[in-house]
Amino acid sequence: MVVQAAETLGHFADWSKVSSASLRTLNKLHKNAMVTLGHKVKLDLSQVSAAQFEAARRDYHRQLQESFFATHRISGTENYVVKKGESLWIIAQQHADLPVWLVAEYNPDVDFGEVRPGATIALPRVEAINRQ
Repeated sequence: MVVQAAETLGHFADWSKVSSASLRTLNKLHKNAMVTLGHKVKLDLSQVSAAQFEAARRDYHRQLQESFFATHRISGTENYVVKKGESLWIIAQQHADLPVWLVAEYNPDVDFGEVRPGATIALPRVEAINRQ
């Protein structure tokens, strides 16, 4: 399984109905190690089917998107040139104040684990929706 934006080992544990500790052991991860976007993770699907796991995962991402788009809208895109030392998280949070999953969604062909300085990515321009 490849980690998508906004996912943690705890999510994988919840969705597969096993403990985070067992997933850490299965993946040979230190207690404080985090999984990141693009990281490959082995799953223990002994308690749920792959379809049940994926349904829970889809529901989580749907809820993230619904919550975001209840208060924001996309007004366009702009190109951004990746600088040395930047990751998807740095670009999304520090430069554009965007959710990482949204930047990843606008760049489906970009491997953010391997993004290189000089690469151009699309950043959505986001506006807050004023709901009275």
